[in-house]
Amino acid sequence: MQLVNIPVGFIWLFYAIRARHPFFFSNTNPVIENGGFLGESKFNIYQHLPEAYLPKTALIPANAINVESILRRVQDLNLTYPFILKPNIGERGFRVERIDDYATLEKYLLDTPYVDLLIQEYVDLPVELSVMYHRLPHADRGRVTSVCIKELLTVTGDGKRTLQELIFDYPRAKLQWETMAERWKSDMDQVLPPQEKKNLMPIGNHCRGTMFLNGNAHIDEALNQAFDQVSRGSTGMFYGRFDLRCRSIDALKQGEPFKILEYNGVSAEPAHIYQPGYSLWQAYKDIASHWRIIFRIHRHQRSQGIHPMPVQEGWQQVRQYFAYKKWASQTS
Repeated sequence: MQLVNIPVGFIWLFYAIRARHPFFFSNTNPVIENGGFLGESKFNIYQHLPEAYLPKTALIPANAINVESILRRVQDLNLTYPFILKPNIGERGFRVERIDDYATLEKYLLDTPYVDLLIQEYVDLPVELSVMYHRLPHADRGRVTSVCIKELLTVTGDGKRTLQELIFDYPRAKLQWETMAERWKSDMDQVLPPQEKKNLMPIGNHCRGTMFLNGNAHIDEALNQAFDQVSRGSTGMFYGRFDLRCRSIDALKQGEPFKILEYNGVSAEPAHIYQPGYSLWQAYKDIASHWRIIFRIHRHQRSQGIHPMPVQEGWQQVRQYFAYKKWASQTS
């Protein structure tokens, strides 16, 4: 991943030199820590999004984390199993888990470092998308620039092979074998009927085996208007990626409510580039075009007196985040 991202570093450097500021992007989303580059609080972001689009969510401070306190907050939110637990600060699906029962909850807390956690309603809608959208701060309307359709890790039965055989015969699932063996240990000898699908991983993340598909053909004016509605109800956020679940893309375009699982700021990638077989050169061009958008928003914000964070503060946040990330990975 670090090797593939080297050209992205040069793209950032090009715009940093033009802006004369290494953290020029931080005024793009002024209400998010460093614009959403790294180490941002998910709970803080939820406070700036329209409530109608959010699943029920609560923050549990690290010093208050135990089974009883979490179950009390679950009850306060009027939730039942399953629900989601995830760190307030994290990336790429780190320790995001669906909690199905008391035993799952106990195991999660044993395996997770004591950091601030979010309890979140599990959104059981059939379509999961990642949608890049931006709006210039002075404009009423914005534009969707990327749609990624997430195909969760699933196997299909044939009436002959066991679940274990289906997993080993599907490379994406086989790569997740350690997790699969724990999650589905009591079902491994089950034979799925022909054409019956089994969702092996409820979390739509690339590192959990989810396939990312290019859905840019769905971009049209109706989709732009759907996210204009969300953006106008938000405060201080003009560029980022909505990770969401909805009933269907057509329903989303028609204005049917959907649920935002997470919002990622300037570090978000246009996830359609991970479509299998997508040109690496085209992926870099797509990433470069999105950095150009960030620079445009930065320049407009600066003209309105909204400046990036001081350089010293920016480097301090980078150091703090990597120290947090190192500690969390060592204790999980």
